[in-house]
Amino acid sequence: MAPKGAEGTIYNSVISVSNLGSVISEFSGGILTKMLGVREDNFE
Repeated sequence: MAPKGAEGTIYNSVISVSNLGSVISEFSGGILTKMLGVREDNFE
């Protein structure tokens, strides 16, 4: 799949994209929670 000698670079690129997706997901989840008015004492 990866060119010979570039396996580490490809692996690190895939992991970086995965980590970026996690950060974006956490950030957007926080914004959505705030927009919907969800608090630790109000789950409606």
